Amino acid sequence: MEKVLLSKSIETAQEIGYEVNNLMAVKDSKVEDLQTFIDGKAKQKNIIYAVIIDTNVKAIAHSDKEKTGKVCDDAYTVDGAKNGNAKTLRFYADVQKCWTYDVMVPIYKNGALAGALDIGIPENGITDVVDKIQQIQGLIALVSFILIGALLMLWFNRAFAPLTKVVAVIDRMGKLDLTSTNEINDLTETEDEIGQIAKSIHTMQSGVSSLINSIIDNSNNLGNSSKELSLTVEDLSEKSVTINDAVKNIAYRMQESSAATEEIMASIEEVDSSINVLSQRSVEGSQNAMEFKQRATGAQENSQKAIEEARRISDEKKLNMEKAIEDGKVVDSIRIMADTI
Repeated sequence: MEKVLLSKSIETAQEIGYEVNNLMAVKDSKVEDLQTFIDGKAKQKNIIYAVIIDTNVKAIAHSDKEKTGKVCDDAYTVDGAKNGNAKTLRFYADVQKCWTYDVMVPIYKNGALAGALDIGIPENGITDVVDKIQQIQGLIALVSFILIGALLMLWFNRAFAPLTKVVAVIDRMGKLDLTSTNEINDLTETEDEIGQIAKSIHTMQSGVSSLINSIIDNSNNLGNSSKELSLTVEDLSEKSVTINDAVKNIAYRMQESSAATEEIMASIEEVDSSINVLSQRSVEGSQNAMEFKQRATGAQENSQKAIEEARRISDEKKLNMEKAIEDGKVVDSIRIMADTI
């Protein structure tokens, strides 16, 4: 708070100092004019005293006329009037009975340092000014807030109105209402961010619509395929029953065939046994045949030998008979013939 009061005191002193500079810049300006100016400023509520000091630290104009012409040789005044440094000092004024800010600022004439302006500003006066300024600033801030709020509301309503339309389109899409509207089509013609969003939503709307139509078509096709599959399953079920019956029949026939096969196998075993017997007998017959053949061969050989022997004997007897006949021995011939017979 003290910094604020001091800053306001310096600003007040600088404003009065600018007026003094302008007054001194006039060619015909006199000390009396400066005194008149100081008397006028001293009458203001927020100024206790006002003094114009030249570079010789002499008061050439003073709100307390008795002090006009007084030389102020203290270091505070010398530094401000001769060196042109701004000075500030807070002190308690016994006459006015209040805390006061003494503010000294340099003054210039035609750009050259001409001294300093020293004024006393009561702290309560600055406080009142600060309070009034704060009130004004608060009022201005309130009015500004209201105006800015109203402008922002208007701007937001205008800026977010397209977004409201976009949200409405998205809500309809959420309810599977994918019909295109003029609102979204109008928004797609703009080149701002809302337009870009609207274009994306329009593209998504078209894509979702195509996807749903494709799903519906595929669903219909799937329904038809399901019907065909159902008929095929029924047909297969009927054929399965037929095949099952055929399998049962085949199994029954196989059982019969198995029984017949067993009978055949038994018959084959009997035949095989008979064959084995015949084979053995054949072997035995073969052996007997070989013996018979050998015996027949031997008999044939013996018979041949007997025939040859009989033929030889017959020939011999025939020869003997012829000889007997020739010799007249009839008795011997008869005997020989009888022996032969």
